[in-house]
Amino acid sequence: MSEEEDDRLKSCVLSFDYRASDSINSDFDGAAELRIRDVFGKENTSAAMDCNTEVGDSISQLPEEILCSIVSLLTLREAARTSVLSRRWRFLWRSLLKLNFDITNMTGDTILQQHDKGRFVTWINQVLKHHAGEKIVSCRVVYPLGGEYGQDIDQWVQFVAAKDVEELHIKLTTCHLLHQDYTLYEFPYWFFAQGGRRSSLKCLSLNSCSLSLPQNFRSFSSLVSLCVKNTRVSEENIQNMLSNCLCLEQFSISKCYCPIRLKIANGDKYLKLKHLNLTFCRGLEVVEIYNAIDLASFECRGDVLRQLLFKNSLQPVRVCFFPVWNTLAGINYAFGRFATDFPQLESLFLGFARVEGDMIPKQLPTFTKLKELVLMVVKPSPTSVLEITSSLVKASPFLRKLQLHLPYKSYRGREKISLEKSKSESESFQHEQLEEVEIFNFHGAEDEVKLAIYLLRNMVVLQKMKIIRKGQLYEGDSKWMESSLPTAIEREQVHKRLAQEFEGAGVSEAKLVQGDGGAAVRPDLGESDFGNGGCDEEEEDTDEGSKGSHCCKQTDDSTLSLSLFALNLIE
Repeated sequence: MSEEEDDRLKSCVLSFDYRASDSINSDFDGAAELRIRDVFGKENTSAAMDCNTEVGDSISQLPEEILCSIVSLLTLREAARTSVLSRRWRFLWRSLLKLNFDITNMTGDTILQQHDKGRFVTWINQVLKHHAGEKIVSCRVVYPLGGEYGQDIDQWVQFVAAKDVEELHIKLTTCHLLHQDYTLYEFPYWFFAQGGRRSSLKCLSLNSCSLSLPQNFRSFSSLVSLCVKNTRVSEENIQNMLSNCLCLEQFSISKCYCPIRLKIANGDKYLKLKHLNLTFCRGLEVVEIYNAIDLASFECRGDVLRQLLFKNSLQPVRVCFFPVWNTLAGINYAFGRFATDFPQLESLFLGFARVEGDMIPKQLPTFTKLKELVLMVVKPSPTSVLEITSSLVKASPFLRKLQLHLPYKSYRGREKISLEKSKSESESFQHEQLEEVEIFNFHGAEDEVKLAIYLLRNMVVLQKMKIIRKGQLYEGDSKWMESSLPTAIEREQVHKRLAQEFEGAGVSEAKLVQGDGGAAVRPDLGESDFGNGGCDEEEEDTDEGSKGSHCCKQTDDSTLSLSLFALNLIE
């Protein structure tokens, strides 16, 4: 490739300039027009290559393998910008190990422009044409492309398959749920079997693609994670996937049209499946899981299953259950036979669109092994969150960690917080195991303060409570997204109100610590895949005085016994 051609390609990559894209195969003088911004945001021309890079440039002296690793951590646009740093860096970006072809990644614009499909396809074609690396670790394509671009997509898949790609993500729609008659792109699995070799593919995610594996297709023997979304699946289709992907550990079926009964099995052979996700699967009523002896977690969101059978399978210890379309049926199941269906349950994510007080039964079955609980209620109801939290905590005698995601509320006419100390609960209840509580999306409303007070009074070994103003949304498969909705909280009033509860509980000393940041989005509440321990890296350093601050233990049953307690009010 000549320097002039390289300049044209960089111009296309950096700005997604459609004129540059169209002129790559023309006489367009890219070198004359090229003006790019380096990683510090300053404008440079291609003449920047001529600068003396030997003085004070210790990074460029590193081995090429290390430089390639550094560049691979950047987006494609950022990587292309490094080509102006020195002649040593000029072509490194063309050996990227990770390719992310996302319209947002390219332009920074979240609004997709349908008429730009042709230019988007040309952009990818040119980047792949000039890719100089021997290996591609991951490739991601996100754009609503129709069947008319099937040949181009085939070429992309063939290219990355030949480069031993390990992770491949293809998303060809922006729809949340496709129409049943939508024409799907047929994923060309056969490219991974060319030459009789077995592919290196470990993770495959397909959105709006049809995956129809034949029997005895062994080239996916290294596949560990498979996600199919916005497509149609049949029992035969699922069994072929499982029989061909013998190392599969994570299997996700999302927003798919399914038969009424779905059998998860590979004949009489054992599955290595550890995580199964069935999300928004229209029509699915009965699921049978066979020979999944390593199954550890199960996720079900959307319709409530009429029947769930585990046959010769390990009972999962982590479960996510979020009924969306029939809340009452979901509540009846969650507070009915749920504990019987999952007797080994240790970690539970429970979500509801809305819960009314009269929906909650007076007596819940006991979760005998539950240690971690994540509870999310999306729409507000005057008393539901306190009632459902109280009921679940009482039904979980060995619960250690509790994470609450409160409903989103309108801030208009929000009631002010009463600074008067509340009266003691009439019922006598104390939980003797719960040590840690996190409350997300805290607005400072009176019912939310009452919830925090209830937990302070009745959790007798509570060591830590975090109150986080920012909300979070659960995306599925243990992934969280931070909400962009505004927050409002009467900080000082909440601080004073809860401080009164400390005094009333007989605690002589307590540190109320203000965190300086929001909750980080990552799913790791202890050993749970579903919880989000949002601010763990901040909690110990927010105030040196809070570290090791002891609260006096009271032996009287009417007081709260706390040790090493810190109450965090997080931004």
